[in-house]
Amino acid sequence: MVCRKLRLLIIATMAIALAFAACGSPEGGPDVSPTVPSDASPAVPPSETAQAPDISVAPPGNEATVTAVNVGYGDAILIQLGGQSFLVDTGAKKAGDKLLRALAARDVERLNGVFLTHPHNDHIGGLKALAQRYEIGMVYAPAIALDMEKTDKLAADVGVSLQRLSAGDKVTADSGAVFEVLGPLELNGEDDNDNSLVLRLNAGGLIWLLTGDMQFAEEASLLRSGADLKADVLKVGNHGNPDATSDEFARAVSPRVAVISTSTAEDSDSANPRVISALGKADVYVTQDYTLGVWMTAKDGELEAVDLKPPEADIPISLSIDKTSQTATLVSETDADLSGWFIWSEKGNELFVFPQGAYIRAGVPLVVACRGGRGDYIWDDKKVWSDKADEAGMLYTSGGAEAARSN
Repeated sequence: MVCRKLRLLIIATMAIALAFAACGSPEGGPDVSPTVPSDASPAVPPSETAQAPDISVAPPGNEATVTAVNVGYGDAILIQLGGQSFLVDTGAKKAGDKLLRALAARDVERLNGVFLTHPHNDHIGGLKALAQRYEIGMVYAPAIALDMEKTDKLAADVGVSLQRLSAGDKVTADSGAVFEVLGPLELNGEDDNDNSLVLRLNAGGLIWLLTGDMQFAEEASLLRSGADLKADVLKVGNHGNPDATSDEFARAVSPRVAVISTSTAEDSDSANPRVISALGKADVYVTQDYTLGVWMTAKDGELEAVDLKPPEADIPISLSIDKTSQTATLVSETDADLSGWFIWSEKGNELFVFPQGAYIRAGVPLVVACRGGRGDYIWDDKKVWSDKADEAGMLYTSGGAEAARSN
């Protein structure tokens, strides 16, 4: 299967730039604009967004993989460096199953760190579900925010330590890759979007700039500071809305690839044409266009982007829910190990994870009850299933495949 490939050869680019500097330009100044090698994929026109091909097998020789998860209108960026996994934002609570499926499909076993760029629900709402499924080493949040208490309480509620980060701080992975904090530089008293944690990561031979929901005000602050904003890959601020990614900021970053995390069905102003135009010749990936997310693999300055898809479920199993008794009942046609499988309530947005060793026998109903009820397993909530007519339960395998859906 053919993949879109961008060959971002940093050393070659520097050599070309130096050669032009030596020769000069007709206007008397050097032309140091980087050039795309002739065998690279052509840039996507500004009015279009890039489409990565389907793939179900990881590209070989991974050095760094970054997956922009399709969590609808929200952000969740998974970064895998060697044997470690980091997450930048967690999406909204209602998108918890989307986030968990993507992480399962990428074989995440532990989250070494979770960065919460700012305390808005579409960036922090998925932390509870994450903590139910994964061990989390540390939660990081900006040292400057209007609502500090929100992230403090959230981290305490899920039992994870929280560390505040300021501009100039660094978080170093075992691989040697460094998350460098560029902002926020000053408190914005009007909107925590402009108090977003801005991270610069050098991994896989590429520079990644991750901007949370940064808008014009914080962009201007960074530009005034003289911070090095040049990056190969830009996670576009504030879902590609027109109040972010100024022309000046876009020129300062000059990305080869830009990622917009959004659902235009939820926010029609996101992935805005003005923003895409400001990004110039960058290939633009919009998360809503991908199944579980756009999965980027970087090694030695080369980048491949593909559509992350879940595996197929191969166990014939059914799921039914009873709103009155607040139970979920599974019936399988074969014996099956349910370790790491999970149930998601679509309207209640609650999660149940089967423990290691969980097992279902062919033809024998297995009942998951809410707290205070009777069942083979007990959900740690008193009420999970909403009374809404369109409530549904979803059953997923440990690898993120959809195994069953209740009616």
